[in-house]
Amino acid sequence: MRKKFTAFLRTRLVWVALLACLVFPGTGCGGTGASGTVGENVTVEGLPGTGASGVAMGDYAAVGQPSSQGATIALSDGTALTVPAGTLSGDTGIGLRPATGAPTIDTDAVPVSGWYDVGATTVDVTTSPEAPFLVEIPVDPPAAAIGHPGLQLWVVLGPDEQIPVEGTYDEVSGTFRAELLALPVRFTFAVVFNPDVQRLDGSDVSDGQVASALVMPAAGIPWATTDWTIDFDGRKVTIAQARKVLAAARKAARTYSDAGFNEPVLVRDKSLLGDRWHVHLVSLKGSQFEGTLTTTASGLKELSGRLYLDIACIDNPLTAKANSMQAQVAHELLHGIFFGYKVPFAEFTYLEGNKTCSYRSSSGFNEGMATAVGTFIEQGKAIPRPSQQPNTFNFPLGYFDENLRGQAYRNQDFFVFLLRVGTLQNVRSMMEALATAQFPSSPTKDQIWSAYAKALAVCCPNLPSPNIIAQCDEYVAKADEFNCHMASLSMLRLCR
Repeated sequence: MRKKFTAFLRTRLVWVALLACLVFPGTGCGGTGASGTVGENVTVEGLPGTGASGVAMGDYAAVGQPSSQGATIALSDGTALTVPAGTLSGDTGIGLRPATGAPTIDTDAVPVSGWYDVGATTVDVTTSPEAPFLVEIPVDPPAAAIGHPGLQLWVVLGPDEQIPVEGTYDEVSGTFRAELLALPVRFTFAVVFNPDVQRLDGSDVSDGQVASALVMPAAGIPWATTDWTIDFDGRKVTIAQARKVLAAARKAARTYSDAGFNEPVLVRDKSLLGDRWHVHLVSLKGSQFEGTLTTTASGLKELSGRLYLDIACIDNPLTAKANSMQAQVAHELLHGIFFGYKVPFAEFTYLEGNKTCSYRSSSGFNEGMATAVGTFIEQGKAIPRPSQQPNTFNFPLGYFDENLRGQAYRNQDFFVFLLRVGTLQNVRSMMEALATAQFPSSPTKDQIWSAYAKALAVCCPNLPSPNIIAQCDEYVAKADEFNCHMASLSMLRLCR
C-alpha cells in the first residue's frame, strides 16, 4: 500500500511541478530514436559517476594535465592541442601521439598531413564557444587546397563515426587550425582535402519570414546571428538542396531567438559577411538522427560546435510524417540550446556489446523537447511526430531504464501539450528551471527525480489542484489525434 501511495504522490507532484511552470499566451530523420536508442549516450571505460575513462597515458608521446591556467600539449613536429584557461582543474590527463597507422576513412578526401591520436582520462571534457580547444597541425597542402573549404580536419572516432571539421590554414606558418568544443575519450585526426567540397553562405539564400504564430515576442538578448554557412560535397548535393537546408536552419534559429532561448553551444564563424553558425551535410551510415550507441562520437557531434545533417533526408517532403529537413534542423539545434543551459545530469551505465555506455538522466527532457519542438517548427502547430508511439503523462521527467532508452523521445507528448496550451516560451521556462536543479553527491534515481521536480516547482508557486491535474492524467494521444485538453477549465490560473 505504501508503494502505491508513493507512486501516486510522485505522479501528482510531477504534474504539479511541470504544469505550474506554464507561461500562457494572450491567445527515418530528425532524431527519431529508432530501435529504442537515444542520441546522447557516451561511451565510458571506467566507473559510473567518476568520469574516469581508463585511458592510459603511458603510450602517448606528449602528455599534459592542464590546470585552470590552461596548457598546450605539443609534439616535436609542431602538432599541438591547446586547452584554454578555465576549462580543467588539473585532474584530467590529455595525451597526444602520432598514430601507428592510417585509419580507414569514409571520405573521398585525401590526407595531406600525418595521422594523430588524442586520449583523455576523463569523459565529458567540454568547453565553451568563447574558449574552444584548438587543434594545430603542420601541413603542406597542394596549391588548390589553400583557401578551399575542402581543406578540413577529419576526426575518426570509429569505423562508423567520422566527421569533418572546418578550419583555417595559415600560409606563413604552414599550420592548419580547427576548434572543438569537446574532447572524446580517444580519437584520431588528420587534415584532408576534398576538391569537391563547396561552401555556401546564408546571404545567398532568399529571406523567408518565420510564421508569427509560432512565438510571442520575448524579452531578452537576440542571438548574435541566426544565419549559417554550409559545407557540402558538390557531387552528392546540389546548390538548390544546400539552399533548402540553409533556409530551414535560418527559420529554426530565428524562431528560437525570437522565443528568448539562449544561444546554442555552437562555434560562430567570423567573416566579412558577419557571424555565422556552421552546418555540414554528410553521408552517414544510417542517419545520426536515428540515434547512436557510440557516444564518444555522438558527444563530439553534439558538442563539436557544428550541426551534422544527413544528405539522405534533404528532400523529404513536408507532410504529416514530420520528417522533413526542417524538423531535423530544428530538432538538432534544440539539442545545442539544451546543452547551453547546463542542465545537471547523472549517468547510468549499461552494456552494449563489449562497451560500457552511459545514459544521461536529462535525456527525457532533451529528446522529448527536441522531438516536439522540431515538429512544431516544421508543421506550424503542436502535433506529435507520428513515428513515436503515444505515451502517458505520468513520467515526463525522463526514463531511467537502460533497456528502454527510446522512451525519451516519447516524452514528446508532454511537450506537445505544453505547446498547445502555451508557446515555445513554456519550453524555455522549463530549461531555465531545470538548470537550477541541485543533486546531492552520488544521487539515487529518486533523488535525481526529486531534484528536477523541486527545480520545476519553484518556477511557479501557484500550483494547480489535483482535480485539474487529473483532467490530463491519462494518455495524451488518442487514436490518430494525439489530443489532450483541459475541457473548459481556464489554464491561466495555473501560473501567476
